[in-house]
Amino acid sequence: MTTKSFDPRKLMELAVDVMVKSKQEPRGDGKASPLVGAVLWNDGATDTASRSELRDGDHAEFTLLERKHRSSKLDDAVIFSTLEPCAPGSRKHPKLSCAERIALARIKDLDRHRGSGPDRRPQGHQAPAGSRCEGSPL
Repeated sequence: MTTKSFDPRKLMELAVDVMVKSKQEPRGDGKASPLVGAVLWNDGATDTASRSELRDGDHAEFTLLERKHRSSKLDDAVIFSTLEPCAPGSRKHPKLSCAERIALARIKDLDRHRGSGPDRRPQGHQAPAGSRCEGSPL
């Protein structure tokens, strides 16, 4: 999909639309899996992913970065996600967290859904270590 202009609101709305396509996966604890949608915007082109879209257990960000764009240059890309990416240390070794994958992919910025206000980023949160967000809050 190609988008001529960068419109954060429309991209986040697209992430929400994709979120409802998330698949519930079998869990031993009986809890429901979170519904997650993610959109990657890279130089006018967009791609989407939802939780477990391609395989049970795969996070939406993992699907975008490792399954759909593993060999793509993403230095100036932006990810929109309906849920904060999993944090370093949250995955069992040797798996990397989504936040670490975002930093390693050199994603320029991340925006996540956080209610209805114009600024959806929580105060005090910083970009993942090593990212190119230049100190801007996530």
